[in-house]
Amino acid sequence: MNPMMQAIADRLYPLSRTEVENDKALSEILHQSCQLIPYHNNGTVFYEELYDLSLEKEHLIIFGHDMGGYFFTDLQLMYIGYLHLEDDQYKQTFCNSRIEHFVHFHNSFINMVLKRIQFPNAANSGDMLEELEKTYYTLDRQAMENEEHFWPIRLYEVSEGFFPLDTARLEFYRSLYEQS
Repeated sequence: MNPMMQAIADRLYPLSRTEVENDKALSEILHQSCQLIPYHNNGTVFYEELYDLSLEKEHLIIFGHDMGGYFFTDLQLMYIGYLHLEDDQYKQTFCNSRIEHFVHFHNSFINMVLKRIQFPNAANSGDMLEELEKTYYTLDRQAMENEEHFWPIRLYEVSEGFFPLDTARLEFYRSLYEQS
């Protein structure tokens, strides 16, 4: 596990089933996050329980991670974000305005990636990206209005060939962390 991920993992506190069941927002996050598709080529995993992460000024609910960061809900501001390390500091990147939108965005993105893996030479792969981008704008404009938000970055990574379509990058990072 990379050092940033481990530093956060050490600070996660699991929420009890009772806490989750007695809070409508937490219950909905858990219910929705159980519908998210994992993607092993970049270590994307979603949890069967929720975790509390208290930072200096914020209180986040963590519901999954990939090899670069954690997916969270900010219950105070009610949005979905991605916590990652950038320039030796934790950065929060906006994903979606609602958990339902995140589920739709993530699952449609992963399904598109899986099609690209299955049909690497498909002539319509650019069309798939364009259609996904249009759908994203329609569903949650706020998620797409800034190129530094999570989904515009992910779409760019796929379009430029930076998003992992196999396990090579994951294995590379795993070997680096095992050596250190």
